[in-house]
Amino acid sequence: MKSYASFEEMKALSGDLDIVDLKLDTKDYWFYTKYDVEAKPKLNSYIDTIMDNMGSLSLSKPIIRAFLQNMAFDFKLTLPVDLYGDNNANVEDGRTLTWNVTLADTEPIQMQVYVPNVWNIVIVLIILVVVIVTAIILFIRKRKQRNRKRF
Repeated sequence: MKSYASFEEMKALSGDLDIVDLKLDTKDYWFYTKYDVEAKPKLNSYIDTIMDNMGSLSLSKPIIRAFLQNMAFDFKLTLPVDLYGDNNANVEDGRTLTWNVTLADTEPIQMQVYVPNVWNIVIVLIILVVVIVTAIILFIRKRKQRNRKRF
């Protein structure tokens, strides 16, 4: 299990390991930022490297290659925000997405994440509170002025 603060940190810490093609599109809106993420694993290209590092086995390379291509793992991603966008995860459980990935898998991992822009939301809420309080004060003053004129 590994946690990253951002996509940039994940790229920086991965070093020369090139096991995924990552495409990240970012669109900024006033209340939120939309991230479209598409990650295509390139694990199939590392099967030869894995076979070379395994040493000498009594099995033939085609058998080992077939075995490695059928190996699968679950890739789980837990995000700090709830997911409202599209994704192609096999299991979606709250803020956690799970993909079943094989070494020969060519289907990309796709998801959309909407991250709220908290400062803009706070600014709008403060403006709304000021407008509502001002409207209430003006309404009360007008009402008092009408009551004074009647007497």
